[in-house]
Amino acid sequence: MGGLRPIVILLGVLGIVLSQTCWAKKEGRKAVKLEEMVVTATRTERPIGSVPASVTVITRKDIERSPAQSADELLEDVAGVFVRHPTGVSAAGTNNIVYMRGLGGKTEGRVLVLKDGVPINDPQTQGVEWNEIDIDDIERIEIVRGPGSALYGSNAMGGVINIITKRPTKKIKTIFRSGYGSRDTWRVALSNSGTIGRLGYYISGRRLESDGYCETPEYRKKPGRNTANAGTKRDNYSAKLTWDLDPTSSLTLSGSHHFNRRRGKYNLIPDFRLFTEDINRGSLHFKKSWDNTEMLATIFGSDHNTSYDAARYPAYSSIKYLSKGDMGDIGGDLQVSMGLGNHQTLTFGTDCRRGKLNKHYDYKSSTREVRSGGKQLYISFFFQDELDLLDDRFIFTLGGRYDRWKNYKGYSYDSKLSSKETRYNKRTDSTFNPKFAVLYHLTDSTSLRGAIGRAFRSPTLNNLYKPYWSYGFWTYQGNPDLGPEKLWSYEFGLDQKIGSKFTFRATAYQDNARDFIYIVTADAAKGIRKWENIGRVRIRGIESEADYRPDPEWLIYTNFTYNQSKIREFKENTALEGRHLPWIPKWETTLGITYNNPRIITARLVGHYVGVIYDDDMNKRKIGEYFDMDLKLSKKITKNIEVNLVADNLTDRHYQHSTYSVNQGRAIYGGIKLIF
Repeated sequence: MGGLRPIVILLGVLGIVLSQTCWAKKEGRKAVKLEEMVVTATRTERPIGSVPASVTVITRKDIERSPAQSADELLEDVAGVFVRHPTGVSAAGTNNIVYMRGLGGKTEGRVLVLKDGVPINDPQTQGVEWNEIDIDDIERIEIVRGPGSALYGSNAMGGVINIITKRPTKKIKTIFRSGYGSRDTWRVALSNSGTIGRLGYYISGRRLESDGYCETPEYRKKPGRNTANAGTKRDNYSAKLTWDLDPTSSLTLSGSHHFNRRRGKYNLIPDFRLFTEDINRGSLHFKKSWDNTEMLATIFGSDHNTSYDAARYPAYSSIKYLSKGDMGDIGGDLQVSMGLGNHQTLTFGTDCRRGKLNKHYDYKSSTREVRSGGKQLYISFFFQDELDLLDDRFIFTLGGRYDRWKNYKGYSYDSKLSSKETRYNKRTDSTFNPKFAVLYHLTDSTSLRGAIGRAFRSPTLNNLYKPYWSYGFWTYQGNPDLGPEKLWSYEFGLDQKIGSKFTFRATAYQDNARDFIYIVTADAAKGIRKWENIGRVRIRGIESEADYRPDPEWLIYTNFTYNQSKIREFKENTALEGRHLPWIPKWETTLGITYNNPRIITARLVGHYVGVIYDDDMNKRKIGEYFDMDLKLSKKITKNIEVNLVADNLTDRHYQHSTYSVNQGRAIYGGIKLIF
């Protein structure tokens, strides 16, 4: 760890001292945080202290006090989560990836992300465009660590993140926000909400523009090129309409639009379009309750278009090709929860989702044309039985899900290789993924929990059908013969409260994965990489988090994550055995302090340590290992006026999350909030 080792030791010692100090206190009031209600872990509403899973909730108050500038940055404070956010406010697309519990990949986070219960992972890579979720629209975020395939299916191998957006207010309310900061970055946001009779509405809009900065690391810069700023312009619009049909049923209609355009980066290429993205989403939710039964039904759809220019390697003085992508999905689900007496809840349901992808590459310096695409269909059935025994001291959860999916209408064409388009045979597969979890309240302040479960992820359309494509020196290749990756997970946890001021939570876990989908260097001399199913991957780790409230105005919190993700078996390339999965740090620590006194000021200071990250499958290129600090100050001038100041990366540490880009260093933003 070099010079950062003392910082890590200091943070660890502070956490231990903090815990030991609080162990000496014997106050009896329950911690309020453990009574947060959550729905994601079990698909039913439960107090967080009664959920047999490792769950974290980010509340609206947490969001208001956080120095985070985007939805994914809010997750940096969560144990077991690593956020790859390489270029600050300019970052976009699959460059922003959230990894959970050591399940890494170049473009795949292996985390299912929901927005109000609707999946928003794209059909191409199962990645998430985090910038489409306006941070001002979020009411809370529920993070469930550990495999979630027993309830949510594919891509929930590492966990599930449910972003729950704001609902209409009872009284008409308007909020205006504006801010300006480093690199000529400015943003403006406006929202209006209210309820009229049985109808409620929430609408919002936001614009962000920034000149950005030069993302290219110094060692990759060449005279006359690669030295231009990469700026961005983003628009977000969202709307939500609710209608209470009667006291037991309601409808919610939601829609959103996201537009993002990045520019710059290569100063020798005229009219270079770095990246453009357009995403439209819509969903309709119906909720009905009667007696001890609740039914939820949802339909949703999305349309996602992207385009970018690829610069020609190694001169980067002309455009190699223009890439355009058209993808989207439609789907729906139906869920029923029934209370069977006072101590049992049975939940069952079905869902269906179809995704499509079409990619086109237009090479500018030749007549070469490349295109690919395909479709993927999922049909699933799930159930869960929750049982409370011994006055709710023992809580058992048993569930399972059957998933069947079909890859069809897959095709690829490369005029350089063949004059004919290649059509791939449709492939179907299915899997059943069970999970068993238990929570035991040993005392009113001590709880033990454990879980065992199976998870899977089917290959994405990008993994299967994408033909040759280049990024710098490397050329990547899809693999239509890929099978699904599978994982068995085991975990054991402890939740401890000490009086009303201290809470501690720790979880040890191990995941054994087979047929892991992984980018392998097929030919280093020619720079060819390809997706393959490698044999076995083993992931072991410990995650812990603690909160200490010495009084109502102060909060001190810390978390620590140790993770070891290694390839255990790969017969086709034994040189990879024993190597760490790239993009995942072995060590990660957060320490934060919040002071909240509305009469004076609200302040939050957060420090993050991230250990070494490998950027290649052979673990030869190291990036990362850094410590940075973020600060937010906010002050209410009047009841309806608030000002704030955010300092991102106070230590001005220039670290990398990718070999191709470096972070922006210190950035300062100021803002104002008006409530009408």
